[in-house]
Amino acid sequence: MAMQSDEAFLLQVNANLGIAHKVCRLYFDAPDDREDALQEMMYQLWRSYANFGGRAKFSTWMYSVCLRTALTYTFVIAVLSCAYAIYSENKKSFIKPLAELKAILGEFA
Repeated sequence: MAMQSDEAFLLQVNANLGIAHKVCRLYFDAPDDREDALQEMMYQLWRSYANFGGRAKFSTWMYSVCLRTALTYTFVIAVLSCAYAIYSENKKSFIKPLAELKAILGEFA
């Protein structure tokens, strides 16, 4: 039974792979970022496939998973870039920059 589920998953993902590529093109400029995001999307799809109950079309569900993954990945890239910029400016004392980063992140919570 699990093998059929695995095969069904692969068939549906392959049939709708353009959705993931489209989301990657919309959210990421760099080819390396697109490739990393696509890999993360495939992982998230596989991880959450057991929760796909068929209440929506597979393509709709796949789009929502890919979109959420892209938004999360974009946010993580922005946070890491911000942390690196703050760290680069204040290499000697990172305590104050950490407080600044927490304040910035608090705006998103």
